[in-house]
Amino acid sequence: MMIEKPIKVLFSAPSYFLLQFLDKYIEKYDVNFKEIWQVTDIPENAHHYDVWIPNPGQNFIIEDAILEKFSSLKLISTPSTGTNHISFMDCSKRSVKVFGLMDQRQGLNQISASAEFTFLKILASLRNLRESWNEVDDGRWRHNEDNMRGYEVKEKNYGLVGMGRIGNKLVKYLDSFGANNIIFHDTAVYQDDLAKAKLVTLEDIFKTSDVVVICVALNAETKGMVDLHLLSKLKKNAHLINTSRGEIINEADLITVLDSRKDIKFSADVLSGEVKSGCLNEQMLLLHKSNRINITPHIAGATYGSQSKAATLAFDIIESNV
Repeated sequence: MMIEKPIKVLFSAPSYFLLQFLDKYIEKYDVNFKEIWQVTDIPENAHHYDVWIPNPGQNFIIEDAILEKFSSLKLISTPSTGTNHISFMDCSKRSVKVFGLMDQRQGLNQISASAEFTFLKILASLRNLRESWNEVDDGRWRHNEDNMRGYEVKEKNYGLVGMGRIGNKLVKYLDSFGANNIIFHDTAVYQDDLAKAKLVTLEDIFKTSDVVVICVALNAETKGMVDLHLLSKLKKNAHLINTSRGEIINEADLITVLDSRKDIKFSADVLSGEVKSGCLNEQMLLLHKSNRINITPHIAGATYGSQSKAATLAFDIIESNV
């Protein structure tokens, strides 16, 4: 009688705080928890694994050279909505199935961390929060109050580029704070869940919104979509927020506009090149260090609750696909 061997799973995302939520999977599968951030972190026995649940924050792309190390791999289940750290083409060539959280919409809708963080970005930009922190750091109190004075949510108009899970949650948050004018652009959606936002063209978003939020998925259509043509149409004193993916904005064009338009505020949780050996745009980092823009290191989804839910969803894919 042949004894069925347990499926071998490599879980390479941060996990020390997740183990209490994963008991049933640890009992069912042969799981190795090993954080992987660099290519050099990949274990020598990578060829043993049937399934890989990768670290969305790794700074390399899972492409052919990496897949060659995982010769027994049948499935990649990433605990993230974004999949730009995985080459679908190379996985397909090796018959490796790829799934992300976008393939599990019902479970994904229970995760609100990224939407909450995006709303935090909006509030922080409207209220000049970093400016206020800097004042205290420099030993001042309200000496420069004019530089710290901001706006209430209901004083501004909002344009959302994308009306998926995050866009819909933002409409709910903004509506509850009294925002009166919310518009959006999405080629696949014609109405938000609350029927509160108005569908407009992408150009109208940039021409008429005080706060423009990029919350659309990265794909071939949206890559580089926000370019000089759109950025040059931003209203005076506009706030531009990006918590989607850095590659959606042409960063060279953004730097050009920021250099000529000192009135524009930019805040992001993402930069292009995050997963390409950490090749971040040095000019963008310098702008952050000089307080011209505000950048956080892709932490929108980094909460205990959201990451435990994401890990559970990543494991749930295994049973029906291996």
